[in-house]
Amino acid sequence: MLDSLNTAIEKTKPNGKFRWRKYIILLLGILTVGYLLLLLVMNTSWGKNKLISPLNSKTKCEWRVGRILWNPFGNIEFNNLQTKMGGGGIMINSLNLSPSWRDLYSRKLKITEASIEAVEIDLDLNWLKKHTQNVIQPSDTEHPKPHIIKTQKTKPKKGRTNTNPTGKPIAKPSQGKPTKPIVKEIPKVDSRPNRWLNIKKMNLTLRNDGLIIGKIADITASIPYFGKPAEGSIQWEFENDKHTHKMQWDGRQVTMKEEKGKLMNLDYQWKVLFQRNHSSIPFALFANLPQQSLNYSLDYPNLHLRVSADELMGVITMNGDLKNPNTWRGLLNIVSNNLRISETQKTHKEIEFDKATFTGSMGQGRLHIPLAEAIGHKTSILANGVIQKNLYSYGVIRLIANKEAERFYERAYHGSKFITIDEHRHNLLTPLDTPDRKYCDFHIDGILTNLELCHNRGKSWKLLRKILQDLLEFKNDELNEDGLLETKF
Repeated sequence: MLDSLNTAIEKTKPNGKFRWRKYIILLLGILTVGYLLLLLVMNTSWGKNKLISPLNSKTKCEWRVGRILWNPFGNIEFNNLQTKMGGGGIMINSLNLSPSWRDLYSRKLKITEASIEAVEIDLDLNWLKKHTQNVIQPSDTEHPKPHIIKTQKTKPKKGRTNTNPTGKPIAKPSQGKPTKPIVKEIPKVDSRPNRWLNIKKMNLTLRNDGLIIGKIADITASIPYFGKPAEGSIQWEFENDKHTHKMQWDGRQVTMKEEKGKLMNLDYQWKVLFQRNHSSIPFALFANLPQQSLNYSLDYPNLHLRVSADELMGVITMNGDLKNPNTWRGLLNIVSNNLRISETQKTHKEIEFDKATFTGSMGQGRLHIPLAEAIGHKTSILANGVIQKNLYSYGVIRLIANKEAERFYERAYHGSKFITIDEHRHNLLTPLDTPDRKYCDFHIDGILTNLELCHNRGKSWKLLRKILQDLLEFKNDELNEDGLLETKF
């Protein structure tokens, strides 16, 4: 009887394995509920603001995010991330970040990998102009005063024997064994994991007041920037030409080299070096246009031009810190012979220059253009100017024409009134020292994306954008009279 009772009691006792299984299930349930609660908090307006606020303060823009997903001890994914930038903006379908959780525990945010997919960047140059004016401080004329540390002279105390007659202390010989300096061990390059920046299907559009200037499509990249040596690439498309660049990371810097690039039907070669430092990004750029011929057609509704040149060549060099435009230094030189610009829709006229030269130098945050000229028998154009780091620009352009070219320019001026001249005689050109040449000067001033021009015999400034619009309207009126006006598509 007693034995049967003990057997029954033993059967009713909970099994040890069952007890541990129950605790594990309970722990997993708590972790699951905690993860769901954390995910819910991250997707509230308060949680999103906490994650996006550093990006807002850094870019001076207000970002919005649709949904946030977090893989525990893994990636953080932002979906439908977007912001407005004037008339344009940025829309990112998916931004996937892989933080270093080891560094995150010590309150240091380091991204081991970043992936961006389906990005649309619509950059408004007017917004960029205002943004750079507010961000770039201080002005070029402001120079900080050097900070001088004052030291007080101390008199030697009486009775001390460790000073010389000049009062300067004499170093005592060290006692005991000298201590070796502590040198922090630098990890080997091959032992560090790589960090990557991945981009998939990015489009970049440049516009100015609704007018699209250019578009770079289908940007795809896989770029290593930390860890052991690795090779990446970047691809993009511009005006139906596809470009592919290989990028090599050697553990210290990224090298981008293009051997057979083509832009506007011109072959070019370039090489870019980026280094990774704690507070700066040193870079060096080398670009070369080997001697070649140019044959490029510009076809828009009611604007059909053909540009050609012989023996065109050029070189560009630049280096400095990518974060600080004041450190940029560089040279630019482009020359060509027999530069010709032809109109191929109505008049089929051609402006021809025997030689064209463009030289520039970069320094102290400014691009100096001491010489930009195109010399021809009928028309010559001489110019110089300066472009500052905040895009403020100024300069002068001189137009020189013989009698045949003078009639063409005067007709365009009287038909469009593209510039204002404050004189009783409303002629665009005035006599030069030589009897068979006339000239006029156009003074340039303003932000590069919103330049203004003034005639040398005028006092009124006019936007370059409005001048081009007036000339296009004059041309379209003449095309309409001849029945050659094309329908805009």
